[in-house]
Amino acid sequence: MRQYEVNMAKRRLVLFLSAIFFAGGVHNYCLAAADASYYKNPPIKVSAVAGRSIVLKLESNKTAGYEWQLAEPVDETMLHLEKTEYLPHETRLIGAGGIEKWTFTALKEGKTVIFLKYVRPWESNVPPAQIRTFLITIEKEPR
Repeated sequence: MRQYEVNMAKRRLVLFLSAIFFAGGVHNYCLAAADASYYKNPPIKVSAVAGRSIVLKLESNKTAGYEWQLAEPVDETMLHLEKTEYLPHETRLIGAGGIEKWTFTALKEGKTVIFLKYVRPWESNVPPAQIRTFLITIEKEPR
């Protein structure tokens, strides 16, 4: 198998395992054990309220050519991607990084996953420098 096919198979496995873990309530660190060599960071649990925004902030360095991208499409019945923006750190240092903000709207009650990859967009056959997995639990809006 080519490296790309291996990476896609790993992503599908993690997506499948995350669905199982969500349903079974298994501790979130177990998901990272599925393939610790590729997904080096444990999933991050995020609680949200339907109808409200979720903002994910990730360290980034556009000056090095990297950016965060969706590694898998989000479940559009659960989340709507409103915007992404890059905010450089306020410094005079050349090559200093910044923060990428991803803003989603939670649409309805339930659970879903967001997979983000940190890549140089022009490097198509290179594995991501980082992958972040966010396990999103959306609750009903309080009345």
